[in-house]
Amino acid sequence: MNTELQDLYRHTIAQKDAEIAALKGRIIELENELLNSQDPDLPKRDKAIAGFPVVTITV
Repeated sequence: MNTELQDLYRHTIAQKDAEIAALKGRIIELENELLNSQDPDLPKRDKAIAGFPVVTITV
């Protein structure tokens, strides 16, 4: 692979990594909104661990 293609590849990977990080941040923001919500129609979550929600289902 020539240098120009390698640079383009590195730039593309860095750009995608930044997009993924931004999306992960937005997911955490939305989880926090859900945790703090008083809306009875939204499911309640006990806690979110490392960006992965834990959902409580009451039967």
